[in-house]
Amino acid sequence: MENNLPDFELCLAQCGSSISPQELSALHGLVCGLLCAKPDLELLQLVEILPKMGQGGVLETAIVDQLGEILQLSRLQMGDDDLGLEVWLPDDETSLAIRTASLAEWCSGVLAGLSEFAGESLAKIYAESSNKDSDNFDAAEALRDFTAISRIMDEPIEGTEGDEEDFAQISEYCRISLLLFQEMLRGPDELDSIH
Repeated sequence: MENNLPDFELCLAQCGSSISPQELSALHGLVCGLLCAKPDLELLQLVEILPKMGQGGVLETAIVDQLGEILQLSRLQMGDDDLGLEVWLPDDETSLAIRTASLAEWCSGVLAGLSEFAGESLAKIYAESSNKDSDNFDAAEALRDFTAISRIMDEPIEGTEGDEEDFAQISEYCRISLLLFQEMLRGPDELDSIH
């Protein structure tokens, strides 16, 4: 069975001007962050959470018809033994500036989702983050990085080959870090039982 998310550009086109690429990426980030902390998240719960998280406008767009599919496929990807998780971003034909802003919003969505169900755990991780011997040191560093990435939207981007390579590396780092957050919140034993 294919676990690929719906085509980003097609979803964006179906929504017309009612949603930006950044908002679509933020939605996926939010879903992923929520699933890290609450793997059994149901569609109805997601629909109730969206307005509270500043994503209520999504419910008034065509993407609402695919929300259940996005939730289920994201859940499957996050449980994939082959690390098949996608970061749902515009394709490579889109300007680097828009892709970077979309990645920033995806990271912001992940952080919002994590804080919804795992706020106390995140506070504990941050508190332990100065101790390099802590089990949560890498996760705390990744959380700080996600916060920094979520703030890069306004920085000028030239779109050089080096910028493209940097973007690809940062996107991959974000993808793997999300899986680290998931393991940190659920523990390795629970992840094994999901597979």
